[in-house]
Amino acid sequence: MKRIMLVVSVLSTLLILPVVEAQRINVKIISRRNSESSYTITMPGSFNARTTSNGDGTATTNGTYTAPTSQSYKVQGATLILLLPDGRRAIVNCQYKHKMSWYGVASISPGTSVIERSCRQPYGSDIEANFKDDKAKLTWITSLDGKKKESETYRIIAIL
Repeated sequence: MKRIMLVVSVLSTLLILPVVEAQRINVKIISRRNSESSYTITMPGSFNARTTSNGDGTATTNGTYTAPTSQSYKVQGATLILLLPDGRRAIVNCQYKHKMSWYGVASISPGTSVIERSCRQPYGSDIEANFKDDKAKLTWITSLDGKKKESETYRIIAIL
């Protein structure tokens, strides 16, 4: 009887929990920066416009301009600003993968952090982003036939 109650309890919990899936969308890289030292990100300005037809052969366009702003995000490594389909911008960052050198390597003192590998970065500007929690897995095509792809996981800094 206890086993049946446990199974029912586990199954009901699994059925009640919402299924959270990653959101995969096509995005455009509008800015990129790569550095081993820390830096501050400057958001580029943007213009969003909406045009409506008046029905008499004329149209009205209204828009908003967002001026460039300096944000105080302290980052290191590869930072990309992605333009989302709805006009918002996502700042994503991938820090270099570091490894400590305890015994020293020629010209590197013991206990110094050395870069094991840098972050992979997309070659073009049109890529696919898979957003889940605070991560964005970026995927891009690396072959002429579109079959070969590369990817790297970046941390989401902000969505503006």
